[in-house]
Amino acid sequence: MVQKLITFLLLVYCSQIYIAQAQSWQWGRPISFDSSGIGSAFISFRAISGYGGFNEGIIESTTDQNGNTYTLLNISSRQLKVNGHADTGYGKNDILLCSFTCEGDYRWSKLIGTSTDSEAALSIKVSSEAGVFVSGIMNMAVTGGGHFGNDTTVTNTNKTMFLAKWDTAGNFQWLRLPQPDTISHYSALALSRPIDMDLGNDGTIYLLTSLSPGAYAGGSYVVNSNSVQVLKYNSNGQFLGGIILPISNLSSGPFNYNLYGSRLRYDNTNNHLILTGNYVGYLAPLNVGGTILNGIMAFVGSFNASNGTLNWLKVSNPALQNPTISSEVFISSAQKIDASGNVYVVGTSQDSGFFNGNLFISPTKYGFSRFIMKLDASSGKNLWTTIGYGKNDVYYFNDIALTGQKLAITGYYQDSLIFPNALLTNTPSDS
Repeated sequence: MVQKLITFLLLVYCSQIYIAQAQSWQWGRPISFDSSGIGSAFISFRAISGYGGFNEGIIESTTDQNGNTYTLLNISSRQLKVNGHADTGYGKNDILLCSFTCEGDYRWSKLIGTSTDSEAALSIKVSSEAGVFVSGIMNMAVTGGGHFGNDTTVTNTNKTMFLAKWDTAGNFQWLRLPQPDTISHYSALALSRPIDMDLGNDGTIYLLTSLSPGAYAGGSYVVNSNSVQVLKYNSNGQFLGGIILPISNLSSGPFNYNLYGSRLRYDNTNNHLILTGNYVGYLAPLNVGGTILNGIMAFVGSFNASNGTLNWLKVSNPALQNPTISSEVFISSAQKIDASGNVYVVGTSQDSGFFNGNLFISPTKYGFSRFIMKLDASSGKNLWTTIGYGKNDVYYFNDIALTGQKLAITGYYQDSLIFPNALLTNTPSDS
């Protein structure tokens, strides 16, 4: 099945690629604002910075069991309109959380922000039973403090990491600021930061963080050294403890660049934590369970969600897997886990790149391959890989969705995109 919406391409896979009639358009809703004097008003899909900073755009969008949609955005706002519903931003940059019905009718929205530009959304997770959870960072040590809609305001704190909950009707439930009460302003902004978040089927929240020493969660959880940890909360906001991951040698500079932009997913079937990302080679080496990441590497790792031990790790470093190859591989921020715990990732490789048993050779002169890979839950073994090639280098895979045995890939391409058993071409009117 293929669906093209504006510049987006949707592919659905079973055992191979099928192309069917385009699906009918359902609805679209505008989000607009006056950004004069403060930058572009352009909204882009999943435009979060790999360094954990503010990039304007949709961070994440999801649905509940009733078909209601929930979207989290970083925006540059002054006068904001969400499908005609007006609001006024707090500062140069804000975070927007908004919800629509399955039919596209406006339900509610929340603005999160301060009078400055030091805030960024990271993740949103939703379940009809547990509620709506949002994680991010915000500098609340400013005039007026940090605002979470019209529901609550936090002042006089150096804390920046937040985890907030609303119910699916938009009613505020609780706010958690996990960092130590005594944390310095620098450590709160640069060394103790949230990275990503996921939600288990039982309502347990898994908050991926890099932490500096201190007493977290209201003083109940002591961190003795710089570490990568997953902080757990239940759906009522009760702290359940931390899981230390065997990841060390983070960069000493601000934002711990090695991990920002990485994504965490919880495997409900096997009680695993799946971490995907891309190591940036000019930073300090990264030790993941005894494997040194040094250079430009894509990685997919599985960790025990009870004690944090490493189950398996797959990296693209040619020095580890093929000494004769030096091309780079990048994993997209998107990943999905099926009912058996198998992992699906999408990525990009330069010509002759190598990852998890695949040598990527493009038949075109542009030398780029885009791929979808399924990894075994217990070992990380490559179960299958489907590779696409473009006639030029203007094509990307952005996100994936999984329903039963069907895997949907979104992205865009220019001119043509070649898959096994499928050739996708643009007409003159296509973007």
